[in-house]
Amino acid sequence: MIFCNHTIFNIKSVSCMFPLYLPKRETSNYDEIIKLIGDTFGISAANIKGKSRQEDIVDARYIAIYFIKRNNRNISLKQLGAIFSKRDHSTMIYALDKFNNLYATDRHFKRKVQLIESRLNRKDCERI
Repeated sequence: MIFCNHTIFNIKSVSCMFPLYLPKRETSNYDEIIKLIGDTFGISAANIKGKSRQEDIVDARYIAIYFIKRNNRNISLKQLGAIFSKRDHSTMIYALDKFNNLYATDRHFKRKVQLIESRLNRKDCERI
């Protein structure tokens, strides 16, 4: 607990006020992240997890892989691949590298990621 001007703050309320300064929470609910991304972009969870190579679906898949890995640091690449139609670890490495490249070079992709980030933070704050 943090005290400030006779107000008590817990770590969750502080993380909602300053989300970039505190570590991300660990979560094991992969489907929740995939559903949020699917709802945001109008893509079914099955398509995000599936084998489609359609650009908008692949972008959503890269974003899902990134957020699941970021929010579950202990998940192995093999476990991560199992969530996405039993892909192998090297495919997960490629997806994370591709995510980083797109985030650094594509403004539209970066805006998509920032939108998901804000929705995930908002969802976390609603749980307080």
